[in-house]
Amino acid sequence: MSLDQVCTDVQQLASELGCSKEVSSKAADIWNRLFSIAEGINDFKVDRESWCVCVLYVASIEIRLPYGMHDTNPETAQLQLPRVTVSQLIHKANISMLSFFRSMKVMGEVIPFSEPVLQSFRALQRKYCITSCLFHKFEKFIPELFKDETSVFQMIRENDTTDAPELNLDKVKQWIWSLFLLTKDEALYCGDELITAFHLLLCACTHVIGQLPSFLLQSPFAEYVIGGADEAQIIEHVASLASTTLEELQQVHTNYWQPYANSTLHCDVRAYQRSFLYRSCRCVSEK
Repeated sequence: MSLDQVCTDVQQLASELGCSKEVSSKAADIWNRLFSIAEGINDFKVDRESWCVCVLYVASIEIRLPYGMHDTNPETAQLQLPRVTVSQLIHKANISMLSFFRSMKVMGEVIPFSEPVLQSFRALQRKYCITSCLFHKFEKFIPELFKDETSVFQMIRENDTTDAPELNLDKVKQWIWSLFLLTKDEALYCGDELITAFHLLLCACTHVIGQLPSFLLQSPFAEYVIGGADEAQIIEHVASLASTTLEELQQVHTNYWQPYANSTLHCDVRAYQRSFLYRSCRCVSEK
């Protein structure tokens, strides 16, 4: 992997993402410094896209430091917002988050990161771990709420003459997860509180339960929907199934879920996915 080749790739990626010239130039400087030290390290001879993402990520943080990269106060990095998000970077470079983490680890062993970069990267790792934990919990929890009525889904699709989005269990899961991520992004500014985020995920499940026909729901949710039960009953049973405190779930539902979700109750799965993709890929400064 040549120095010029990666510099060109970094500048191209920065241009495609709409990064400023300052960020692009800073990223090139970081790569030059990294390459001069680690030219003989095998890890730097593969996975060019990951290194492009790493140097742009570091550059987007360090360019915001008014007192230089050795500024010991990480709060100064908040004086200006980063121009690109990590989601935007890895999506455009078509790499995985784990590949990005591995490359950042190797990079950090070669050149020292500033304190704001270290804090930002640690927060990102924490957020990733929490979100992964919640997703695995979500995957196990879904069968307790919904039925996988594949034949019924197929029959509905064959008889449907509208252009409505296809309905199946995967779409229901995508709907819930997109709702959760959107609401978490909007409501939880800290973004990394595990218990609060878990309760917000349960709120998304509760909302979707109330929007689906009864034959897609496990008992007693099917009976709740048929009988016109209010949302409070659904919340109570979801809390019981999840072995969590009803009062805490109700508090998150009132303080975080309702203010955001009430404005988007009738959006379909595709609308939520498009919205989340847009939010993930736009500049943080536009939030």
